[in-house]
Amino acid sequence: MGREKPNFREMLEWLTNEKKLDPLLDVKEVTAFLRVGRGFVKDRIDCGDIRTDKGGKIPIGALASYLLGNAN
Repeated sequence: MGREKPNFREMLEWLTNEKKLDPLLDVKEVTAFLRVGRGFVKDRIDCGDIRTDKGGKIPIGALASYLLGNAN
């Protein structure tokens, strides 16, 4: 397992406390937050820029990584 990315904790705190996002998000919530279309988010998931759990939900940590440009 690699090291934590710079500003990751700060981004998680901002998403959780300031933006009031839940720990697990669906595609609809992410599209609304990012102000993009569903196809854009689906493409980011398909290419691995945004990861999902087995149920198709997007963990807030995956969104934080994407926003920081640190996709897995």
